[in-house]
Amino acid sequence: MIMIAKNLILENNSSDVKSQFNIPIIDLQGITEDSTRRVEVIEQVLIACEKWGFFQLVNHGIPGGVLDEMIDGIRRFHEQDIEVKKEFYSRDTTWKVSYLSNYALYKSKAANWRDTLGCMMAPNNPPDLQNCLKYAGTYII
Repeated sequence: MIMIAKNLILENNSSDVKSQFNIPIIDLQGITEDSTRRVEVIEQVLIACEKWGFFQLVNHGIPGGVLDEMIDGIRRFHEQDIEVKKEFYSRDTTWKVSYLSNYALYKSKAANWRDTLGCMMAPNNPPDLQNCLKYAGTYII
């Protein structure tokens, strides 16, 4: 999922390139007021995930400054000296913050080298999944 400030929405410009990609753009405007619109958006997310694996969200309500600071924070982390980043290097999924390279190193047949910064934000003792699912429709998109 790509969340972007409204003023940075991608435009479809004509090009001489023979193939042009159009990243799915999903507009969240009105999903909390209109149940029909909510169903449409859920279907758009499903299709985008199945066909593309990602999408761009607009009208999500997250201020552009928050998104910019998040990106800047990630950039600042990766630009730090390797000695600082080594403190966070781990494949231990119980760490709240971890840094690693080549996520699927021991699972994939081919190396896909990339650095990953992961931040766990779920509670230590998450509530029962069945209870969550029972009430989730009320609180999520």
